[in-house]
Amino acid sequence: MMDFGNPKDLERAMVTAKRLEWLTGVNAAGHRHIRSSYFSGAKMAEGGVWGWTKGRSYMVFHPALDLVLFNGAPETRKMVLETVDGMLAHRKQEADGRWVTRTEINFKTDEDLPFGDSTPDFMFWAAYRWTGDKKYLLPFMDAGPSSLAHISSDALDMLDLRGTWASSWWPRRDRRTLQQGLRRPERCP
Repeated sequence: MMDFGNPKDLERAMVTAKRLEWLTGVNAAGHRHIRSSYFSGAKMAEGGVWGWTKGRSYMVFHPALDLVLFNGAPETRKMVLETVDGMLAHRKQEADGRWVTRTEINFKTDEDLPFGDSTPDFMFWAAYRWTGDKKYLLPFMDAGPSSLAHISSDALDMLDLRGTWASSWWPRRDRRTLQQGLRRPERCP
């Protein structure tokens, strides 16, 4: 929220949060997911290829997260946590042993696809900050240090992972190249 507490922004966040009740739903498997990847403020297509949740679809939750941050909004918080729990139900171990959280999910069949354009890390981070439940950190642990690109810059220290992740990341990189890249981003490999 650009102007935290601005009444107009909060009113818009409340309208958006209320509309998320329409956009999401609990499917036959008991998971709350976004019902369509093709929607506007008034219309939604749920059939065929449109009945899938996409990783980028979760961006619409940002105003709801701000609303919960501002005033607690218990109904909105519950809906967001149900949505995050629905995503966690699709956390699976791949054939190569890696764990991934699949975010391309068919609402009606609860089928998921092994690829996706992104994982909505900001949703997992918000759920962890609200509840303190470590299950919401699993996608971060699965992805390792690269997951820090999408959440608070303080997460490394808040989770006490600086020593663990720094030692696993630095040996694979040439420090001089990284330092030069920080000074001149166009030269970073």
